[in-house]
Amino acid sequence: GVEVDRLPPMGCIVDMPSAALLAGELIAHGAQILAIDIEDLARYTLGLVKDPAAAARRAASPAVQRLVKEVLRQAEGTSVRVYLCGITVASVDQMPAYLHLGVHH
Repeated sequence: GVEVDRLPPMGCIVDMPSAALLAGELIAHGAQILAIDIEDLARYTLGLVKDPAAAARRAASPAVQRLVKEVLRQAEGTSVRVYLCGITVASVDQMPAYLHLGVHH
C-alpha cells in the first residue's frame, strides 16, 4: 500500500554454470545486476557440492574463471553491473584473479 518513486534494481544470483552461460538471457529478461556467488559457482562447476570448504579453496580454478569471464563478456556493453559475492576468509586471497578478469564490484 505504500507508493514508491522507483523500484530498486532487480537482478539474479549466478551460482550455477548454466546461469553463467545464459547471463545474456538473464539480462535480456530484465536483470539489472548479476551477482556471481563465487563459492557456489565453484562447488557446482567442480563437482564439490558436498565439500564447500574445498570449493572455497578452488574458487579461482580455470573453469570457474572462464565462467566468470563469460558473464562479464555477456554483460559488456550493457548497463548491468556484475558483482562478486560469496567470498569467505578461505577464498579472499583469490580475489586478485577476478580483479584481473575485470570484476569491479
